[in-house]
Amino acid sequence: VTHETNTGAWHFVADATSRDARAATLDEIVAEALADRRVRLIKIDVEGMEISALRSADATIAAHRPLLYCEIASEQLARHGTSVSDVDRFLADRRYALFRNVGPRLAPSDDFTIAPMTALSEGGAFFDCLAVPIEDVPALHAAGRLAHP
Repeated sequence: VTHETNTGAWHFVADATSRDARAATLDEIVAEALADRRVRLIKIDVEGMEISALRSADATIAAHRPLLYCEIASEQLARHGTSVSDVDRFLADRRYALFRNVGPRLAPSDDFTIAPMTALSEGGAFFDCLAVPIEDVPALHAAGRLAHP
């Protein structure tokens, strides 16, 4: 059964009888597969486990200062014991400026229109966030890449 508001998102629930599986961190993946390249963008959409993914990339974020594009969904974050404020604090501690995509989401046009935010709590319960290292904001503004309405 489909629902008109379903965006296709799924989440998994651990099988109580299964053994724990080890997951690779983003830092490990970068060190192994991308050691000789600069990481410029990390896109995260992991149905509420965004803070875990961000934390697993902490060394990469510190060393490469990439743009971070994350889906923020308070209900999904809560399912994993975290919150919008946890993600906000993580990004603020690493000196990232926050922008919200205010263009149509999942639309055929893929219009990406951004608006600045001082905190993720301004975005609502479900939105896309572009986090930009604060040292890169002036250059991106000058280049017209962060022009907003």
